[in-house]
Amino acid sequence: MKQQRWGTVPGIGGASLYILENQFLRAAVSDYGATLVRLETPDRDGKWTNIILTYGAPADYAANTCYLGATVGRYANRIAGAAFSLGGETVRVTPNENGNCLHGGEGFSRKLWTAEPGEDRITFRYHSPDGEDGFPGSLDVSAVYRLEGNRLVMDYRAVSDRDTVVNLTNHAYFNLDGAGIVDGHRLSIRADRYTPVDGQNIPTGGLEAVEGTRFDLRRERALGADGFDHNFALSDGEGPAAVLRSEGSGRRLALSTDLPGLQLYTGDGLGDGVHPPRSGLCLEAQFFPDSPNRPQFPSPVLEAGREYRRFIALELSAE
Repeated sequence: MKQQRWGTVPGIGGASLYILENQFLRAAVSDYGATLVRLETPDRDGKWTNIILTYGAPADYAANTCYLGATVGRYANRIAGAAFSLGGETVRVTPNENGNCLHGGEGFSRKLWTAEPGEDRITFRYHSPDGEDGFPGSLDVSAVYRLEGNRLVMDYRAVSDRDTVVNLTNHAYFNLDGAGIVDGHRLSIRADRYTPVDGQNIPTGGLEAVEGTRFDLRRERALGADGFDHNFALSDGEGPAAVLRSEGSGRRLALSTDLPGLQLYTGDGLGDGVHPPRSGLCLEAQFFPDSPNRPQFPSPVLEAGREYRRFIALELSAE
């Protein structure tokens, strides 16, 4: 474990980088937003390259709203109308996208977390007070990054003193070639159904079969020019939830999780002056978007005193 000062976030203070590395992976993570800043791995020829989109300084992360590599919460993805019912009461949260709440409003991605370095891991902790961004409950949350051979594992824990909703994920944008656009990447997702959305990317409430549609990614295929910002309902079964592969570099990413959904975002809305559209794609393991308003979806409710425990694992290899 190596630690280095990274830079200053206006209005927040100094941010640091923590470097985890072994013979398979190098990961740089920051206490600002509990953010994955770099993830380096070798290609089939042994050349090491960073495979996620990044900015040069923490101030750049604060100035942009693309959530590059961030730990997003208290509720990842969208909540329609920035409101939901919980315990018979209406909860109103911060609207920040067309009147809806995206990634928790101000959210965890713009907070300075407390870092606890370990030998093969780094633990970030954040205390979200009752009412922050409108969410009920005083919430203590942790995000752990650890290396297990050629896997980067992210463990999420949270405890609240009141019933609340929690949905944490990582928002890295992957490009297995380290440059260019991702149209040539090949992807499979273990999902028989997906959640259709309206014009504001809010689920309509149903689940539709992927069979016979462009959403059928059960067998690996090239993304081409298809654009996605959709949640897939992960199916039961063996093996990873998703596999992303580049024939150019030979790199292969296999994502495993115990979360029920996976948001595929192909980065069509990128255009921050640094990263052009479709220069990276997100695989966000999560509860379904707008689940607090959809009782038919898996419940994101965390009862007072109970522990939220979820994981996302990224296995990197080259072939």
